[in-house]
Amino acid sequence: NQAMSINTAADINVNREHHGIYWEQAGYMFTLALSGAVLAIGHHVYYSKLNGTPVASAGHQQWAIRFGTAFSFLVKSCLQASAVLACGQCVWKVLRSKSLTMGGIDNIFTLTSTPFSFLQWELYKEARPVLLVALLTW
Repeated sequence: NQAMSINTAADINVNREHHGIYWEQAGYMFTLALSGAVLAIGHHVYYSKLNGTPVASAGHQQWAIRFGTAFSFLVKSCLQASAVLACGQCVWKVLRSKSLTMGGIDNIFTLTSTPFSFLQWELYKEARPVLLVALLTW
């Protein structure tokens, strides 16, 4: 019994290694980007239908603007979430292949939340793809 439950370090490392595509994350990115595109088209169609129609009352106008604003917010949220997930995947790809200082590692993980992280010169040398994707989130 005891011999069966012992895992060697090599067995554990083999189980943790993964060099392919993480399909779950890719699925989330694709779904969020597609949702953002569909919502953007919906936003365009909604305002196209409103264009040229007379305003019945101030209340109707306010609700039309509220719906348009909600569409815009959802489009931006979906597209930004997709870009943040893509950035996270790029970060791990860079960290697996490049050597960064602790400051560089700290800044690479905060690119989507702290604009001052873009001031780390090391990232311009070692992590250009991450910088590009992170820039899309701003």
